[in-house]
Amino acid sequence: MKLLWARTEEAEDGNANDHANYDPVLSLASNHPMNSSDQLIRRISMAGLLVPVGVVLLCVSYAVRARWELGHWATCNHPDPKNLGWPIHHFLVLVGLLAVYPALVFSALSALWLMHRRMMRSGGLILASAVLLGLGITWLGQTPMGDEFAAWFFD
Repeated sequence: MKLLWARTEEAEDGNANDHANYDPVLSLASNHPMNSSDQLIRRISMAGLLVPVGVVLLCVSYAVRARWELGHWATCNHPDPKNLGWPIHHFLVLVGLLAVYPALVFSALSALWLMHRRMMRSGGLILASAVLLGLGITWLGQTPMGDEFAAWFFD
């Protein structure tokens, strides 16, 4: 049975203490030590999973901010979201909505790369998270709340 210790070459030669070379992130991610490029791919793909979460928070904060300022929930063309005077927030929501699916596709493809490189646990977890987030964002867009927000925002 393989140990879940991330070892350096020194540790395998017996010249270093096993506990000094233990990396809990690597031990949970796979049975194989990751090289630096695999770690970078894993970190970037995990950051890509944060894009949908950030976009949902941006959309909710935009709608709540409009509710707070107007005193009622905004409806289609009452008022036009571009005329609320928040160009930066409006731009971030727009760019975020456009970036959700490319970020999820990139995360899924990098997860497949990690699985190809024998990092099954981290790759599988990232792939499952990307699929679930993609399905969740699609479902949220089909709900009446998501549909009303999209109709108001893109009007």
